[in-house]
Amino acid sequence: MAVRAVIFDMDGVIVDSEPYSMQALIDILRQYGVEPTEDELQRSYGRRVRDDFVDYFSRHRVTADVNIAIAHKHARYYHLAAGHLQPLPGVVALLRCLRDHSYRLALASSGDRVKVAFGMQALELNGIFEAVVTGDDVSHSKPDPEIYLIAAQRLGVPPAECLAIEDAPAGVEAAKRAGMRCIAVTNSVARDQLDMADLIVDSLADDLSPVLPVLTLKRE
Repeated sequence: MAVRAVIFDMDGVIVDSEPYSMQALIDILRQYGVEPTEDELQRSYGRRVRDDFVDYFSRHRVTADVNIAIAHKHARYYHLAAGHLQPLPGVVALLRCLRDHSYRLALASSGDRVKVAFGMQALELNGIFEAVVTGDDVSHSKPDPEIYLIAAQRLGVPPAECLAIEDAPAGVEAAKRAGMRCIAVTNSVARDQLDMADLIVDSLADDLSPVLPVLTLKRE
């Protein structure tokens, strides 16, 4: 079945925000006496910030107010990322090519509305996506497929005709559970952690034609 719509994750796929987001998380957790392990940090990719802090506080028996921790994390992220966000390689050319070939475009980000808007504004991408679904719009974090199913519904395209682009294991699993094909890009985690994807690339400037044949056309 042909792909009619492409649904992008944001952090680690479109924008180079993950280093700032992860550093903000580490900085705030340390304020609560939590030194996150590498395995714990890997699980944070693709997860809503509320679910993330609930998990960390439960694991480490922290009884502090989650809402305050989230507010501090957001403030730290905006401080670290302000003026530094850039599109990841291949993203701008890919978006242009997809629009030129009449693909329907959506964004499915676990970030909240404010964080997504911050990134979209920084990259001057407002108006690119027909549908934007954020962590505020769902009840369950990836790997639950909810966010991708909502994005497909808002586009009016069956999930089987959608392709997701992800950078984290939880996101890849969410897309596959939604019944979509998935490209995974190794911007955030190692290739061997993304093996559920239909195609794994090191950059969105790479050859995507195995799942998007029309993109054999040269992209600038």
